[in-house]
Formats: sequence, structure tokens, C-alpha cells
Amino acid sequence: MARKILGLAVFASLQIGLTQGTVAMSSTPEITPSNRIILSCPDQTPNRQKLCGAMEQVLKEAAPDRSIVSDTGEIGQNDILIALRVTADEKHSLKAYTEWRKSGGELTRGPEIEMAVMDAIVSPQMFNRFLADLVRVSELPID
Repeated sequence: MARKILGLAVFASLQIGLTQGTVAMSSTPEITPSNRIILSCPDQTPNRQKLCGAMEQVLKEAAPDRSIVSDTGEIGQNDILIALRVTADEKHSLKAYTEWRKSGGELTRGPEIEMAVMDAIVSPQMFNRFLADLVRVSELPID
């Protein structure tokens, strides 16, 4: 009887260990220092912080296996530098494009897109959708 109880206890602890290990491994993707998106945000725009935060969120959703860091000036082997370029940040419109470069690669410019709102003021709640569209049409090499 003691042998049967011991066997069940070992099996139960092994099951718990395997389950916990699986959860931990699947919830945390392996991110190496050279598998990053280095994000550069606009300096001179009224909504700089909110646009940058929204861009970071959009990139996290588009490339969940990459970490997002601020522009460090150094690009590792598998890193990609992405710059958000805002050409208009006005009351009723927002216009932007992206530029990106992989390590050792040429700078590439994506298409410029615009969001114009006639019956409202452009608000931070609109940024995620706008930037998700921008990332999609830019065809960034992030996957």
C-alpha cells in the first residue's frame, strides 16, 4: 500500500512539474539580444509619446517573437531598425510613413498614409488602427 501511494505521489509531482514547465516555456518566447526591433520615434510632434506607445503595441502584436527597444544606435545581426516618420500631426489629420534597415542593409522607405477626420479631432484612440494599417502596407520584414 505504501508503495502504491509513493508511486502516485511521484507521478503527481512529475505531472505538475511537466505542466508548469510547459506553461512557462509557451508563455515566454525566446528572445535573443540580436532578434530585436529597434524603434525610433518622431521627436517633434505633439503626440510623440502616444504615437510611440501605440507603434510599440502594434509591433508587439505583429512580431511577438521580437523584443522592442528604443533606438540604441547599435543593430545586431538579426535586428531591424524601424523609424516612425510623422509628416503631419494636426487637429483633423495624421500622416506618416516608416523607414527600416536590417543590419548591413540599405535604408528602405515605406509608403506614406494619411488619416483625415472631418467630423472629429484626431485622438490617441485612433492611433493603433492607423499604425496597424501603416505597418501592414509598409510590408516590414519583421516575421
